[in-house]
Amino acid sequence: MKDWIMKSKLLLMAIFLFAVFGSILAYNLFRDFAKELYMKERDIPAVTVSVSDATSQTWQPTLAAIGTLTAIQGVEVTTQVSGKVVKILFEDGQSVNQGDPLVVLDDSVQQAQLKNARASLSLAQDAVVRFRPLLASGAISQFHMDRLIAEREEAQAQVEQAQANLNHLHIAAPFTGRLGIRQVSLGQMVQSGAAIVTLDTQGTLFVDFYIPEQNLSQVVVGQSIAVTTDSLPDKTFPGTITAISPSVDPNTRNVNLRASLPNEDNALTPGGFANVAINLKQQVDVISIPKTAVAYTLYGDTVYVVDAKTEKEHDKKKSYQVKRVSVKPGMEQGNEVAIPTGIPAGSKVVTSGQLKLQDGTWVVFKDDPLKIPETMPLE
Repeated sequence: MKDWIMKSKLLLMAIFLFAVFGSILAYNLFRDFAKELYMKERDIPAVTVSVSDATSQTWQPTLAAIGTLTAIQGVEVTTQVSGKVVKILFEDGQSVNQGDPLVVLDDSVQQAQLKNARASLSLAQDAVVRFRPLLASGAISQFHMDRLIAEREEAQAQVEQAQANLNHLHIAAPFTGRLGIRQVSLGQMVQSGAAIVTLDTQGTLFVDFYIPEQNLSQVVVGQSIAVTTDSLPDKTFPGTITAISPSVDPNTRNVNLRASLPNEDNALTPGGFANVAINLKQQVDVISIPKTAVAYTLYGDTVYVVDAKTEKEHDKKKSYQVKRVSVKPGMEQGNEVAIPTGIPAGSKVVTSGQLKLQDGTWVVFKDDPLKIPETMPLE
């Protein structure tokens, strides 16, 4: 009798627990169903986005590198001797020819030394002229005549030395180019080696850049490149590789390359930053989209593509659903990136507003109206 009562209690408890948990499960299922039904019937506002076309283009494969612009000849004009600046004969940024005077240091002492040396040379020359006839008549010896000639040569050397010392105080442009900003002022005492001004050649520049060792087989001397700069982002400058370093940097495993770059309008400045694109091989056909259309995440790169089959009216505007497509972006060119697979040409891709989207979200276009091709449904 006791066993029967115990079993009855256990059975009733099991039925009670089953009823409780069954009720909870049924409530959760009903709640989820009601929520899903409500969300389906509710008119959720469409997200406003910007879109762009996926286009078929022909691109030139390139190898990207970062470079520095340098002048073919560029120096910092300095003094060879110490002295006081008495003349400045140039303006900042002025173009000069080789030999044009730039700065004059106080040369009063050197001018006097030159006059003294020239006087000594004149006296020695006169002595040679006067005593030469006496040598023929035997009035003086050959030794005495040789001594006079040596004194004349010594005086000539002293003149040349005085002239060289004077020239060191007259600083001139070593080659044709454009000056920078002067570093001296009138009356300033400068020491030997002090900087006067920078001077760079014009017309053609070098761009020095590095590429990884594994890409060395893809480049040769004479290969064409294209250079862009941050200061002129919309302009491309063509160039040609002129030299490849014969060795690899053991620390970085990179190879140094140099290319020449025409700069006839002086738009580029030595020392500037340069984006270098090395043209590698024959052109290829790609499907390209704006870089802003790609969402880069740790879980993979995705693009939201407009599904043309889902068109409907939303607040008197055409709206469409978007589909999230996983992609593997390829090479880049300007503001475009190539997508090898997953997005057909002519598709509309979302370029702004992706943070508000998920797979199946309804969207309207910021730049409405835009025509969505009926032939581009997403499977």
